[in-house]
Amino acid sequence: MFILSYKKFISELSKQNQNSKKNWTEVTMNLPLFLYLSFLLVLQIPIYANDTEKTNSYFQKVRENQAMLTAFFNGMPKGGDLHHHFSGSVYAETYFDVAVKKNFYINLETGDSFQDIPQNLTNDPNIKPINSFIEEKGYLPVKLKLISLWSIKDFKETQQTPDKHFFEAFRKFGPLIKGNEDTFLKEIKRRAIVENVQYIETMFLRPDYDKKDPKLATFNEKYFPSLLKIQEEKSEEKLTHLFDEMLNYLTVDMQYNESAKNFASKIAIIHNKSKLAEDEEKLLITRYQNYITRTDIPTEVFVQIFLSFQSDKFSNLIVGTNIVGPEDNPNAMRDYWLHMKMFQYFHKKFPDLKYSLHAGELSVGIVPPEDLSWHINSALFDAEANRIGHGVDISYETDCYSLLNHMKNKQIPVEINMLSNEFILGIKNDFHPFMLYHKSGVPIVITSDDMGVLRTSFTEQFAILAKRYKEISYKDIKGFIYNSVQFSFLNKKEKKKLRKTLDKEFLKFEKRIAELE
Repeated sequence: MFILSYKKFISELSKQNQNSKKNWTEVTMNLPLFLYLSFLLVLQIPIYANDTEKTNSYFQKVRENQAMLTAFFNGMPKGGDLHHHFSGSVYAETYFDVAVKKNFYINLETGDSFQDIPQNLTNDPNIKPINSFIEEKGYLPVKLKLISLWSIKDFKETQQTPDKHFFEAFRKFGPLIKGNEDTFLKEIKRRAIVENVQYIETMFLRPDYDKKDPKLATFNEKYFPSLLKIQEEKSEEKLTHLFDEMLNYLTVDMQYNESAKNFASKIAIIHNKSKLAEDEEKLLITRYQNYITRTDIPTEVFVQIFLSFQSDKFSNLIVGTNIVGPEDNPNAMRDYWLHMKMFQYFHKKFPDLKYSLHAGELSVGIVPPEDLSWHINSALFDAEANRIGHGVDISYETDCYSLLNHMKNKQIPVEINMLSNEFILGIKNDFHPFMLYHKSGVPIVITSDDMGVLRTSFTEQFAILAKRYKEISYKDIKGFIYNSVQFSFLNKKEKKKLRKTLDKEFLKFEKRIAELE
């Protein structure tokens, strides 16, 4: 109120000064009041009023020094991490600890883990309880071997392609997750707090359904061939009719509504079990995206999308959904259009659920050039995604500039994963479309993807960004961080509260950095 009154006074004073009918004597009669208000204004301005400017100045000075840059970003509030996979964000050391504690069976050559040995592998001499291997070979050699198979640590490209090594790691440690979700979630939450993250929106679990259910086998046999045929024809009218029939089968014949409700209850139980101490828990908001596996047959992708959307009705912890897996997988490539149409269909049925889609996580050489031309377009215009993840092939998309303009006008953000794109796709520096998005005015959110498998941190994503793209200022980066609140899937009330928290954190951060100037 004081600032507004002061501005009003100055405005009136200016009008008097410009009014030829008023003489200068009349204007200067107000000088004592002007000086008094000016003095009060000085008292009202905090001593850190220009801390943002000083922080930007300090940032420019240290951006060529990796250690100083890392220290800068390590202390910076980071808002929300909106794109990270739960299982890929756990470090291999934690998986190893659980494997030892529960004495999982391990194939030490491949890194495959088993709670129980499958019948077809009972005679495999390479599969033993992990503690047997430790007794034979020693604790440290076994641990180091598994860490290298469950992450990119010590990776050598002569052994395997980066993308294959990356995606196979998930299959290898995957059996360790069930029943231990709370242990792993606690690790992710504690790391977020240490890195000064205020919100995580983790791609958590795939909805539960019984793959051995005879009714599911009937469902697959009945609808799988029809889906492939309609996809070849690209007949949207036939597809909608078929989707209606499939949905009726799931809800009436298979009663999957109850499965969705049970899955939502499961999320709530794990969420409560994974709560930290009260003083830690209050520092971080945690919400969940369900995920769908794009490499499964299309009938089962349909099942997963339905359960994912339906479960949101029973939970305020589930805020969205996503589709995951290597985009160049043969099933994923063949069925991409179908998947996007499935999202469009369920969006009409469940208009309140938000979803972000991995789209355009492709590069030249991984797929033919024509397959780089339409995935982001389809994610936005067919599936109507609220956000897209990666978006690396944007330069090759048909009518690229119109697509970018659409994202700008509709405020559809892209989730940028620096180190992930570099390791999996070999895309970095000016080959990465980061600046293309930025110059086009598309909202950007910086995210971590898979910190555990990639042996990275959220802090490193910002350090990489600042080192590679000199045109990006501290103000820009701060904008990306506020984007992570604005474009999160939280409700309006939660967003408002989170913005206030972020405001306070930035005031403290900038005051601390300004003192270094």
